[in-house]
Amino acid sequence: MGAVTEAEAVTALKRWARKHRKTPTRATWEASGAKPSRGTIERVCGRWSRALELAGLEGGRKPVWTETRTKAALQRYVREKGRQPGFEAWNTGGRKTRPSAAVVAKRFGSWAEACRAVGVEPRGRGGGEWHAEPWSETTVVEAIRAWRAEHDHWPVATDWIPVAPGCPSMTQLRRVCGSWSRALRLAQAAGA
Repeated sequence: MGAVTEAEAVTALKRWARKHRKTPTRATWEASGAKPSRGTIERVCGRWSRALELAGLEGGRKPVWTETRTKAALQRYVREKGRQPGFEAWNTGGRKTRPSAAVVAKRFGSWAEACRAVGVEPRGRGGGEWHAEPWSETTVVEAIRAWRAEHDHWPVATDWIPVAPGCPSMTQLRRVCGSWSRALRLAQAAGA
């Protein structure tokens, strides 16, 4: 066999993964006697994880979220949910089928740019609806009290995720009030 190119190494990895229905680790590749050798693949691709990334395969336990795969995950979310993803809502559920919001933002430069890359306008800060002014203790308390009026009970933290329209995200709420429990106490005291 002559000098192996990067393209040939990548093709071999893809073929092996299709045949075995899993991503090869260094050990499984060597144990299977597959060619080219692990050392050759690492030499022409730089390192094993890069070779897997080039082949579009998951690298070990964590999927390799290339720009193409990340874009596809965003498009799938929009198709399934019928709306654009919010940064915080994105992180709830789907951990095995999509990258974290931080990975998406890093891949595209920002969350907003990732949304625009798939043809949707980003949602408001923190995944909630746009709020004209920055959140304050007063507006957070008003949002919690409005939620209570609509649902006939005080919310618990898990009621707040994913973000309801017109409400601050959990991150915004904590930034303004310090904690969920303090925000709730302020809202309850305002009604007394």
